[in-house]
Amino acid sequence: MGWQPAFDRLAGAEIIACGEEPLDQAVNRISAEKKSQGFHPYAIPLGGSNVLGSLGYFLAFFELLKQAEEQGWAPNTLICSVGSAGTLAGLIAANALLPHPLRVLGVNVIQSSDQLHTQVEKLAAEVLDLLHLPCSLPSFEITSNFIGPGYGLPTPESSKVIIECFRTDGILFDPVYTSKGVAAVKHLMQQKSQEFPEKIVFWHTGGGPAIFDQHYYADLLSYT
Repeated sequence: MGWQPAFDRLAGAEIIACGEEPLDQAVNRISAEKKSQGFHPYAIPLGGSNVLGSLGYFLAFFELLKQAEEQGWAPNTLICSVGSAGTLAGLIAANALLPHPLRVLGVNVIQSSDQLHTQVEKLAAEVLDLLHLPCSLPSFEITSNFIGPGYGLPTPESSKVIIECFRTDGILFDPVYTSKGVAAVKHLMQQKSQEFPEKIVFWHTGGGPAIFDQHYYADLLSYT
């Protein structure tokens, strides 16, 4: 059993195997079945990437700025890993409201950057529409330079940065999403001009327990 089903069982979740049935189709079918049984299901899309999910990151963006201001500093570059677009979309929508938007970089871990860019723009615009905030989206970047051989497949850089951050700071990143984003942060820090240091914030979205999957754990041990 992988770590995710194990966590689901601990949480008391009902796990339904859908075989080869497409995910969206299975969710719609099961939601309809539950509704017919008197339940009130709420379907959460892959990654929680809908307007409501992105709205959480929209609000968190301003919480970050407030915390930074209270500590006497301000970020100028914001980086997050990107898979299903929800996190980045919420941050971009919030960034649109600043008179001087931050530099925002998404680190692609899953698919074509062009397709992902379009998804982020669409979802960010939907967040602003929901809030009745008519404004244009600021520019943002998505890089595929750290995706390696593909989704869920570690790279030497992502595996090494997991070990380095855990040993030096006690911060745990996961091998699928966040470690590739942190690898991008490390690359930026190594390449940037020391005369104009950036205040970089990496948006940590969790996922650490994935390292205990046998495949990922064996890979990490090979770098120790």
